[in-house]
Amino acid sequence: MSEPANAGSEGASPFDRIRREDEYGDEYWLAREMQPLMGYDKWDNFQPVIDRAIRSSENTATYSD
Repeated sequence: MSEPANAGSEGASPFDRIRREDEYGDEYWLAREMQPLMGYDKWDNFQPVIDRAIRSSENTATYSD
């Protein structure tokens, strides 16, 4: 697993600090690293948030085609 792209960036937002990049330069975030930043102390409480985000993304992709 790669290190966050901006791990040492002072002044960056918490989400920028955990942002990662794949070998193609595409950005991504790990849900388990985002969870505490969003105020969820248990994974079970965070899973519905992820499910809603996935549905929202799928709906957006459908409408933008």
